[in-house]
Amino acid sequence: MQSCPRSFCFAPEATCKNGEADYRECPFWRDGAEDESDDALDDHAYAGESANVLPWSGNTMGTADVEFVANKRRPRLIGLVGPHNAGKTTLLAMVYLLLRRGHFPAAGRFAGSYSLGGWEQLSSYFEWKADTGPEYPPHTAATDGRRPGLLHLSFRDDNGMGGDTLWTDSPGEWFRKWATYRDDPAAAGARWTSEHSDVFLLFADSAALAGERRGSACSNLELLVERLGERLNGRKVSLVWTKSDIEVAEPIRQRVETACARCFPELEVFRVRTPQKSLPNTPLIREFVRLIDWVLKPEEYRGEQLVLRVCAPRDPLLAFRGRAA
Repeated sequence: MQSCPRSFCFAPEATCKNGEADYRECPFWRDGAEDESDDALDDHAYAGESANVLPWSGNTMGTADVEFVANKRRPRLIGLVGPHNAGKTTLLAMVYLLLRRGHFPAAGRFAGSYSLGGWEQLSSYFEWKADTGPEYPPHTAATDGRRPGLLHLSFRDDNGMGGDTLWTDSPGEWFRKWATYRDDPAAAGARWTSEHSDVFLLFADSAALAGERRGSACSNLELLVERLGERLNGRKVSLVWTKSDIEVAEPIRQRVETACARCFPELEVFRVRTPQKSLPNTPLIREFVRLIDWVLKPEEYRGEQLVLRVCAPRDPLLAFRGRAA
């Protein structure tokens, strides 16, 4: 398979690190070329062959990008965990739309993002289109052996204090495989999420749990609950019932919530669904805001550090680290 020769770029499986909409237009792209080392390619970049020497492209970030965000303080990592089609990506789009419309969380005001392109791409599906109207974001594709996509948001309070957050965007297939077999090679992204996240959002798909295969869906979710419970180590979990306008039979609902309460001592439960027309200040929207406030509630971050790759030492922005503004 053709790939970019730079070790910190994952095109074509992910977006071009150099910021090109079409990775084939990137000057570094080669048809399987191996003749140029990373150092040589970086020399070309700093010599002017590429105008983009920033450590981000504005799209979804990867673990190789995290050190730039964690330069001053460990970011708060929010792990979205759940089965396929449970609404994880849709919730991310709603988070950004609400922030864009001024629904600021209790943690502070929106203070920027290194992945605005990624957020805008997700939220664009909810915007009205003359031919199709609004849509749901597409399913997040699974690629074996990769880590989750990361979306960045920064918040500040009135005193200028705050922090950075990273939100995982992962395919449900990873969690299904991880729940069944913890060491499945195709579940590396799920294991990374379970290891590093500071707080978890566990998704329960009301449509699946009310459908014809609700028994199987419930059993699979119970397996995922037990697997996450094994790795919890005191971290907080919320159970997010998505598509909450669909009625789930009370025995199924009790079965899911009992399994969660057994594994997660401080469980919070939210019921959300996507509005069909607009984003007014309704109880539906207030539940989303309550969820965001719970996720971003100020508290002590865990002490351990993310396992990161080293950024390029000649990064012009990191050269200002430690200096007064």
